[in-house]
Amino acid sequence: LLPITGNERLELHCFTPGQDEIRYIEGETDTLNIYKVEKIRISGGTARQQVYRLHFTSREAVRNSITRISKAFTGPVENAVNEIVLDKKYLDSVKPLYVEETATNSKYVIPNLKPLATIKFLGNQAISKKYSNSIKELNLNI
Repeated sequence: LLPITGNERLELHCFTPGQDEIRYIEGETDTLNIYKVEKIRISGGTARQQVYRLHFTSREAVRNSITRISKAFTGPVENAVNEIVLDKKYLDSVKPLYVEETATNSKYVIPNLKPLATIKFLGNQAISKKYSNSIKELNLNI
């Protein structure tokens, strides 16, 4: 009976034959945030039914849009990425994160960047510890 304003959370179930179900459910997994409602129109013969378009995104995307990082990170790149993704000050994600070890052990100063832009920057600086070809290619290009 109440109108949708755009500050609600969305629980979603997606099914694909032969694949596991994708679920965004309160209490079980992370829900999605509705950030925009548009194209509202009355459907059917009464004014009690409405059709509308919902725009939604993940909680991490919302946090990315309102958070900035101004900090120096030292050590392997994967430690900085772990901190950005899992720390309550930044993305505060509850989703599983798979990070490859890097041979990069440096200090990076992040000057007021959004968390996902910071992760992209750090990823471009990273050199794989597991795959030595990336180090050889880097030396050939110098």
